[in-house]
Amino acid sequence: MAAVTIDIADAVTAELAGGSFSQGFTPVRLFRPDFDVRDLSTLHVSVVPAGIEEQQESRSTSRQDVEIQIGVQQKVTDDNAAIDPLVLLVQEIGDFFRERRLVNFQAAMWRRTEIRPLYFPDELRERGIFVSIPTITFRVFR
Repeated sequence: MAAVTIDIADAVTAELAGGSFSQGFTPVRLFRPDFDVRDLSTLHVSVVPAGIEEQQESRSTSRQDVEIQIGVQQKVTDDNAAIDPLVLLVQEIGDFFRERRLVNFQAAMWRRTEIRPLYFPDELRERGIFVSIPTITFRVFR
């Protein structure tokens, strides 16, 4: 038995791999999605277990909100034609999980999606890398 955050991150990775998006990618679950700039000529999508918040739901049940971050990274030119498709992909990833239960972890139900900031301007300006990290929260009762 793995930690619930890892089980959910693995389920998210599997769902993304089987999903249909405007761009193709192979998601990978990682703890450190740090890539060399040279490796980012291709799109990288990383699934990272990010946090867990637990509250008492009843005398015998607790509620866990598990946060999973999905990193979208690629080296790009600083123009709309290069960035617009990545922003669309980030939105598609957020939409993909809305009101969804995970196939490989049925106890987890989508709770919310946060994409804040939409991208990291400093990374784009200083290194020419588009970076966006949607955070998807799933609720589990235990």
